[in-house]
Amino acid sequence: MALTSQYSSAEMVMFGLLVVCLIAALVLIVRPSFWKKSRPKRSPLHPCPDCGQQVSKNADRCPHCGARTAEFSDGLAFFLAFLFGPVGLWYKQRWAAGFAWLVMTVVVASVAPVLVVFCWIGMIVHAASA
Repeated sequence: MALTSQYSSAEMVMFGLLVVCLIAALVLIVRPSFWKKSRPKRSPLHPCPDCGQQVSKNADRCPHCGARTAEFSDGLAFFLAFLFGPVGLWYKQRWAAGFAWLVMTVVVASVAPVLVVFCWIGMIVHAASA
């Protein structure tokens, strides 16, 4: 007796991707600490993400290394990456990483289209945690 499925492999992959994304969205909703990074409320300074020196919260760039000091929402980056791929990384000004994921996804799609799902999931996780 052979087991057959009424769904194609592409449908099963899409269903799996949907389940993974729903679980990730549930985790984001349940864990509010993921949305907002904890920091002291009244401190006028915060560490630069690149060099670690103290920088005013009103500053656009670090006076020591020139890095941008704006804070980005991990949740918004997650949803942008979920919908538009590298846009989630570009939102956080991770330009090179966004283009690298885009190129890798295109190359993988040309070789093995089924594996694009894993590239897309990796891109979403990277955008949310970068």
